[in-house]
Amino acid sequence: MAEIRIRNTNEIIAGEENVRDLLSQFDVIYEHWNTDKIPNALHDNFTLNDEQKAEILNTYNAEIKELKRLSSI
Repeated sequence: MAEIRIRNTNEIIAGEENVRDLLSQFDVIYEHWNTDKIPNALHDNFTLNDEQKAEILNTYNAEIKELKRLSSI
């Protein structure tokens, strides 16, 4: 679940649509990508080395390219 906590007020914005709406006010794109694409060996691994980070970025290369394309329009 997407959630943002506003630091000064401790207000919580919860749910993907609410988070997306808030972030869009600041021209931030919010997307939820399918984590099933991540190789099993990297699931639940929260201390990635540079090679593992590159592997994840490569996994989402098509999505990243699409975001770049949309941001240049």
